[in-house]
Amino acid sequence: MTTSSATAFRVPISGKRIFDVAVSAILLLVLALPLALVAILVALDLRGSPFFCQRRIGWQGRPFTIYKFRSMRKGSPPPDSAGDAEVPFLYLPRHDPRITRLGRFLRRYSIDEIPQLLNVLLGDMSLVGPRPFDVRDFEQGPFPHAGYDEWVRKRHWTRPGITGLWQVSGRNNTSFADLMALDLRYVMDWTPAVEFLIIRRTFRAVMGGSGAY
Repeated sequence: MTTSSATAFRVPISGKRIFDVAVSAILLLVLALPLALVAILVALDLRGSPFFCQRRIGWQGRPFTIYKFRSMRKGSPPPDSAGDAEVPFLYLPRHDPRITRLGRFLRRYSIDEIPQLLNVLLGDMSLVGPRPFDVRDFEQGPFPHAGYDEWVRKRHWTRPGITGLWQVSGRNNTSFADLMALDLRYVMDWTPAVEFLIIRRTFRAVMGGSGAY
């Protein structure tokens, strides 16, 4: 899942990194008090740690630990959670009983994702990029099949992002084939204009709570 040629990287890694560090540091400072309040509310609601930590696949296929606010009670997924999705682990059932009332609000407006600004600051992630998959799900998914080779390889040419084309193009309302196409489009056709368009559309999608549940 790595590449030996520097010319293969279509996304300017160094330039994006400077922007990521500056923006994530500023946002973490500005949002420190609201984030502390959310952490307290989640801890009281779930009677435990407010943070969800999980190993994900990152840049050049390297695993890292992602941070999110917890939005679900611990437990097994409902029997019908897989549904007919080609890759079920990417799509939670709309009425998953494990999601708390507070958690549903956090997920609807993507507040649960904000702790990933720390991942950005640490260099594990970028503000914009393909979403990172759970290490276990990645290993168990359809990825070893030949049709996914190019997509898997190229989506790891850049750091995974908090937001990306998938999130602003429907998110849970899109198919896995759409996700693959959007990942490749971002990696191969990156421009500064595309980057800032995704950021602008992210704010619009978050404020409207579209595509998330």
